[in-house]
Amino acid sequence: MKSNLSKPGVLLTLILLCSLWAVSANAGVQKSRMAVKPDTVKAYQLMLAHYPYLKRGINIDGWFYNRVDSNDHGITMADIQKIHQMGFTHIRLPLDPMWLMNPQNPTRPTPSQKKEWEALRNAVKMILSQHMAVILDIHPENQDYFRSLATSDAYVNTFSKFVIYLVQQTHSSSQDRIFYEVLNEPDFSRYTPNPSARWQDVQNKLIAAVRSVTPNNTIIVKGLGDRISDLKTLTPVSDKNVIYSFHDYDPLAFTHQGATWTGINAIKIYRQLPYPGSRQLCGPILRKMSPVDWFPAIDYCNQQFGPATIQSVFSSLDTWAKQRHVKLYLGEFGVMKPNVNPVDRARWIKDMRQASEKYGMGWAMWEYDHAFGLTYDNRQGPLTADPNILKALGLKSDQK
Repeated sequence: MKSNLSKPGVLLTLILLCSLWAVSANAGVQKSRMAVKPDTVKAYQLMLAHYPYLKRGINIDGWFYNRVDSNDHGITMADIQKIHQMGFTHIRLPLDPMWLMNPQNPTRPTPSQKKEWEALRNAVKMILSQHMAVILDIHPENQDYFRSLATSDAYVNTFSKFVIYLVQQTHSSSQDRIFYEVLNEPDFSRYTPNPSARWQDVQNKLIAAVRSVTPNNTIIVKGLGDRISDLKTLTPVSDKNVIYSFHDYDPLAFTHQGATWTGINAIKIYRQLPYPGSRQLCGPILRKMSPVDWFPAIDYCNQQFGPATIQSVFSSLDTWAKQRHVKLYLGEFGVMKPNVNPVDRARWIKDMRQASEKYGMGWAMWEYDHAFGLTYDNRQGPLTADPNILKALGLKSDQK
């Protein structure tokens, strides 16, 4: 019995079917290849190339943020050189819009603001000259900025013009070493019923503002308030040349002892709570307080918060990042100096730094000087770094 394949009509049909299958399969391969756009691949590669500059950083407060007056430009080239010699790879530079932004016309600064812009351009040049990178972090101190961004689309457009002007004035040929952070700790919770969704929309518009000037500089993005919990609920942005930032000061009962701005009254009176948290060590301290002030200290002590707690948090973050193929950056962490045991302070900073590095995250300590400072308080002469904190950060002494 002969096979039907010997019949010309059947054979021709099979040839046509095979040809159609080959075309269809090839189209599927082409479609699969097209799913990852070349621009997306390039953007991701740029981010990976730029990321090593964020390995070790320090926030410089009091230069363009939290200043006494418009003439307070206390950071000098000597400071920048010293920071580089210690082993830092980048500086996160907070910028308060109040010094730089003309709300009537963000692209036309006032005469006094023109001096601020000149000082900022010089600051960027100083940092780049020392082979470090710089994050230009838009860091409003006045809550009115957040209220306006949370409630007014017109103000978002105005603020976007300020972002565009910032990038135009500062981006240079050193695109691998200038990073843009579109807003620090954006907490819209008080101003809109759906703050996370509003922030996601605002952040996308501010990213677009940066990209309207430069396609290559890496952008720092974040969840609402720079909180870890809100980062985990953030829908990753479409731009792949971005790094996801978070801040970690947990537990506030330890890191902010004596602080007046946390919104937790008891923290104002906390003194000498230990790290790691310990029921035994906390007991004598708590007994000196009224029971109404025990919270949140008693939770911190009962939890026995320590290096294992930090490692658990960072491990969870690492899993989140790997699932989304993104890179993380610890943009702020630190401990107030005045009311804490210096040994415990150094121990907490070391544990945070080591957890970051274990999971391949860049970091920036808050801050160079002032209450959380790396340096000793000295307004009469050169700033000198605390050698115990440098050691906790895995860095060199600034003393020859």
